[in-house]
Amino acid sequence: MERQWLESPLGQRDKTQGREDYRRRTLDYALKDFVPKPEFKPKPQAAPKPDVNPDDWRSCFHTYAELLTAPPLEFVIKDFLQKDGITFFGGLPGHGKTLVMLSVVKALLTGEDLFGCFPVTSPSKRVIYLVLEAGLGPFKHRLELFGLLRFVDEGRLFVRDFALAREN
Repeated sequence: MERQWLESPLGQRDKTQGREDYRRRTLDYALKDFVPKPEFKPKPQAAPKPDVNPDDWRSCFHTYAELLTAPPLEFVIKDFLQKDGITFFGGLPGHGKTLVMLSVVKALLTGEDLFGCFPVTSPSKRVIYLVLEAGLGPFKHRLELFGLLRFVDEGRLFVRDFALAREN
């Protein structure tokens, strides 16, 4: 960093070239908040299990017997949101994705029927909401409109917006 600075037009000034104390103080100030990123170290590869035949691709899939004994389908919101699954809502901007998702969150946290039609069979203790479409200010406004801000205060709703995700 010092070499590049000294080669730049600002580094050619007399006080930069002639005063070691000025250079040290300026560099110390520029680096005061610098925290180096930890060096990336790839995880060591686990040795293959000796009893697994890599040519037996069928072992990567469930058997017929496993499927027959699988537990039945359960819902946390009857006929709407299944248990033990991941749910995504997709659509064009302005088509109600956030309206639906915040309604689902409210139903899960309050135990009230979703849209007055779908009973909550298993209310949630906590919900994580990842906000990818808006900044924190606009999303806070939506939380207030839905009466959900109190759940953040209670430690039951965890919100992470896209700006926070970019910083880390």
